[in-house]
Amino acid sequence: MMNPLASPPRRRLAQLTIIVLVLCLSVAVALWLHRQFTVVQSNDARVAADMITVSSELPGRITQLDLTPGQHVAAGDLLVQFDDGESKAAVAESRAALTRLEASRETLMARINQQRSAVEADTEAARSRLESARASLAAVQAREELARHNAERADALVADHVISVQSWDQTVHERAATEQAVREAGAQLKVAQAGVAQAQASAQTVAVLEQQVAELAAAREQARATLAQQEIRLAKLSLRSPVDGVVDETFAHAGEYAVPGRRLLLMHDPATIRVEANVKETAIADIRLGSRAQIRVDAYPGLRLTGRVSDLGQAATSQFALIPNPNPSGNFTKITQRLPIRIALDPPATDLRPGMMVEVAIEH
Repeated sequence: MMNPLASPPRRRLAQLTIIVLVLCLSVAVALWLHRQFTVVQSNDARVAADMITVSSELPGRITQLDLTPGQHVAAGDLLVQFDDGESKAAVAESRAALTRLEASRETLMARINQQRSAVEADTEAARSRLESARASLAAVQAREELARHNAERADALVADHVISVQSWDQTVHERAATEQAVREAGAQLKVAQAGVAQAQASAQTVAVLEQQVAELAAAREQARATLAQQEIRLAKLSLRSPVDGVVDETFAHAGEYAVPGRRLLLMHDPATIRVEANVKETAIADIRLGSRAQIRVDAYPGLRLTGRVSDLGQAATSQFALIPNPNPSGNFTKITQRLPIRIALDPPATDLRPGMMVEVAIEH
């Protein structure tokens, strides 16, 4: 037979249990309502990063591509190597051509300096001879003038029988000798003048050589440009990592022939890991740049990340569809559109991989 005194405690325990359950349910409903009115949630979200597609600008046969998905590479590391034997030969040929032009220029500059020194010396010597010839001509002209006056006086004196015919003959002979000396001095002056003109004409040879130097300088610049083009082409046959990144997938192997633009491998930059979510257009008004966000990663249930909204999309995702969705029939069903937002993680998480699904809760 049941003891009647035990019934009230059991009844009180049942009532207390019901009260606790009601309180828990009320708290849960209150938290749910608070979350609905203070947080924008979206499960249409995923991890994203800057994806880098590596391809070649030049055709060629791949000689080295030994990367594996998940491999970390540093900026500047070799990713893909093409056969560069022909390009190396072209670079060597261009360098040799540039070296020959520089050597020719140096030789020509030496010739110019030598020719300039010779021209200056010849010109100075010719001018000295010209001055000497002018002085000699002036001296013999003075002697010729004196001899002519003496001859004129001798003509008058011999007519008056003042001097002998022998003295007169000597005077006439001296005049003739001085006239001859004047003619010879004049000829020497013309030779000296011609020497100066010839020395000055030799200076034109220097000008011709200088023009050749200018032509060689232009050819040298052209050779340098050709060498730079060949070096750029050679560098493009070695594809190097632009960032510290992770290889996601490779699409070619060593020995294959690649054409320009062909995708060889895909990689991403872990430093740009972020979350991209699509939220309903009816909730976009509650989101601001800098709004705090809570992120839960499907792959890591126990992981909770935080971040801030860094970018708000300016167009609905439907505007980027490859196939437009017109409505020519006249029937229309209104569908809530979604706008993309970007969330910067705080701090950046390196364990996340692009494409992972996440759920975000953005505070108003």
